[in-house]
Amino acid sequence: MRKDRNRYGCPNPDCPSFGYQKKYKGDVKSCPECGSELVHVCKSKDCYTVVEDSSESRCLACKAKHEDKKDKGRKAAVGGGLGAAAVVPVVVKNREVIKEAAKTIIRLIKR
Repeated sequence: MRKDRNRYGCPNPDCPSFGYQKKYKGDVKSCPECGSELVHVCKSKDCYTVVEDSSESRCLACKAKHEDKKDKGRKAAVGGGLGAAAVVPVVVKNREVIKEAAKTIIRLIKR
């Protein structure tokens, strides 16, 4: 059987765990503070929104933020690779000029 990885929180506004936005794992069924039945809340660290669909771990807003962050990381990784690929032909094409410049710099340093 699959382990329940969702997070649960107390819906009672008078409960101290609701005030602290404390989250519980799937094996806890009722609030240890007040005894209320726990509801499924968003898994994100700073969010305490009730999630209606039990198959989803995050609320819609946090899920969208998470997807945007993943896409931004992918674009950065691809962009960095393309930048390096664009520099290599320039270096190969101007290899002799770079060698001469390096020799000149070494001669100046030795003086």
